Amino acid sequence: MTQDPIEAAEQLAAVLSRENAALAALDLRRAAGMLGEKQAAAEALLAALAGGGAPAPLHARLLRDLAGENRRRLEHAIAVQ
Repeated sequence: MTQDPIEAAEQLAAVLSRENAALAALDLRRAAGMLGEKQAAAEALLAALAGGGAPAPLHARLLRDLAGENRRRLEHAIAVQ
């Protein structure tokens, strides 16, 4: 069953928010432990989008912002290590 794109976007946003918080605290073990959950949420969103749905523009902007923050925090964590 294909998930609702808004629900899928919200789930991915929640995972990214938690991972960003872990990275901000430099809790790299906790952040690394979220990889599988983040991948599953991203795959669920891709499946929902492939099913013809689309997240609301607000969700799309939120995901863009969270993903950008995630990239920056991951780069920082790599540099710190």
